[in-house]
Amino acid sequence: MKALKLYNLANGWFYLIFGLYGAIAAGTMAKLMGWDPSLLGMHEIRAMWAATAAAGAAMLLYAIKKADQKYLTLLLILVTLALASGRLLGLVLDGTGPQQTYYEMGFEIIWAGLGYLLYRRA
Repeated sequence: MKALKLYNLANGWFYLIFGLYGAIAAGTMAKLMGWDPSLLGMHEIRAMWAATAAAGAAMLLYAIKKADQKYLTLLLILVTLALASGRLLGLVLDGTGPQQTYYEMGFEIIWAGLGYLLYRRA
């Protein structure tokens, strides 16, 4: 169960820190993603990343407070695979992407697989 808790805490910290970075430095985040947003787009970027930070905070609170980590681990596997599925959908609908897309998909599949292995062992 300790491995699940570490996995969940790592995810929580990642989503919290990355979300705060995206909310505060929305312009930099937009450039990293190849976007040139309008003012409304900047507000939308900040809103989405603030929600990501809030999700990370919720993950951390759950991971710290709850003894049973299995439910959160399953949710994190689902979210991680949803990210990979969204990228795959982009490849199908929009055509081949930059190398970064493939690296991100690979990482997400491996990370979800690690979560599943830890879940099965717990």
